[in-house]
Amino acid sequence: MSEKAKNILEKIQKEKIRPRAKYFFVLRDLLVWGLFGLATIVGALAVSVIIFILTDNDWDVYRHLQKSFWGYLFVSLPYFWFLILFICLS
Repeated sequence: MSEKAKNILEKIQKEKIRPRAKYFFVLRDLLVWGLFGLATIVGALAVSVIIFILTDNDWDVYRHLQKSFWGYLFVSLPYFWFLILFICLS
């Protein structure tokens, strides 16, 4: 037996490493893909809300609210959706 194989066997015995069942890895992969799908759906919702707000917003009203165009734009954006998207992606 090679020296490398002996070192590996010693480490397994010393640290009492046990093999994990196949379902552990299957469930972990399902969880990762599920979170990826959830992040994609939340991202799609966030983008659709942003597009809806940008297209259906009354852009002439900011003059009556005594705000600048950029101030009105930043007030109109859905920060809640950005926060949820960031949480799902991290």
